[in-house]
Amino acid sequence: MRQNIVSEFLERVYEQPVRIKVKHPGVLEIPEESSVDKMPFSHFQALAKRKGLAPISRALTNLIVWNKEKNPTLSKKVDSIQNRLTKWAEEQREAGKEIK
Repeated sequence: MRQNIVSEFLERVYEQPVRIKVKHPGVLEIPEESSVDKMPFSHFQALAKRKGLAPISRALTNLIVWNKEKNPTLSKKVDSIQNRLTKWAEEQREAGKEIK
């Protein structure tokens, strides 16, 4: 009996729309007519130089996590962008170039 009550409760909770409050809207500076997976890699490089790698990586990580279940294709593309950006940043540091 108790398990049925818990199951019903969980079903009702998960049926409710989830509202995620965005703390830093627009950090990735994606134009409205575009999407993150359509932006050139150079866009993310420029953002990392201007805003720093940490906030851009956090924003990309959030997109990966938020889309993992509902849009796994987008999640994988964003993961690829983040991996390339991390590798690029390491190469920049090894070359003595400063990134915020």
